[in-house]
Amino acid sequence: MRTAIYGGTFNPPHRGHERVARLLNETVRPDRILIIPAAIPPLKQVAANSPSPETRMELCHLAFDNVPGAEISAIEIGRDGTSFTVDTLEALRALYPDDSFLLTVGSDQLLQFRKWRRFEDILRMAELVVFSREEGDRPVLEREAESLRREYGASVFVAGSEPLVISSDEIRRAVRGELPAETVNRYLNPAVRDAIRRGGYYENHESG
Repeated sequence: MRTAIYGGTFNPPHRGHERVARLLNETVRPDRILIIPAAIPPLKQVAANSPSPETRMELCHLAFDNVPGAEISAIEIGRDGTSFTVDTLEALRALYPDDSFLLTVGSDQLLQFRKWRRFEDILRMAELVVFSREEGDRPVLEREAESLRREYGASVFVAGSEPLVISSDEIRRAVRGELPAETVNRYLNPAVRDAIRRGGYYENHESG
């Protein structure tokens, strides 16, 4: 079975995340997509007054409900400490020894990939599937992908889709009333939007 891994903070999960999951189905056609919310992300601070990891997982159930093959995984939320990708891959390989894995990364993540913990082991365990997050960044992504192939024997696929640029920080600011409400209505699934409002998340705090 070909399993695509799509991890992130998902704080909150928005239309851009949903689009990436749908593009995975269109471009690499995995048998399933594991959506994996991070408990403690290694490279960013979780914004103030954010939902708990468990609540972010519940929001992911709402956000990805209509994406074929998408499954929400608690594999990182159920593990103590920082959510390092290499640990997650090792755990998934133990759970699904017959699967091959496709690791979804954004353009910013690819360009700092060599800073990831044990990145060479990640390349050994999974193929990278890269999605652009900025207009016009495909040439630099292709160069970095080729460098990883040449230096480490990596399998890297750079998807040809146009980016849908959405900032989670801008969504959080819109929830607080610092940006037009249209930002929330446009970029959040209505069920996610309503759950955030009921929970009072992100309000009256500086973003992180």
